[in-house]
Amino acid sequence: MDPGTGYFVYVTTAGNWRYEGTAYTSISATLSTGLNCVGWVNETGSALPGALSSIDGSYRYVARWNAGTQSYEVYLPGAPAVFNDFATMDRGEGYFIAATAGCTLTYP
Repeated sequence: MDPGTGYFVYVTTAGNWRYEGTAYTSISATLSTGLNCVGWVNETGSALPGALSSIDGSYRYVARWNAGTQSYEVYLPGAPAVFNDFATMDRGEGYFIAATAGCTLTYP
């Protein structure tokens, strides 16, 4: 598994996912124009929009899958909070970032 890369795993029954190893202290992920799947590996959640400050102005939206509701949740930068389905990037979650230009996502 590559650091910063998002993975979606299809399972047919409920269970726990265990990933062992040394926690990363920082990540740099190269994003291309269009949808990019990234994994969030910070030890704690990071509030938006600050979590994506390294790509500010270079993305249109961020989406993540909500297994409980079987639907995608969306964060729109600059939109009023009522229009956003989430406000933090959470550890262990995969996200689709719609980049408007090539850029590098870095996060501590």
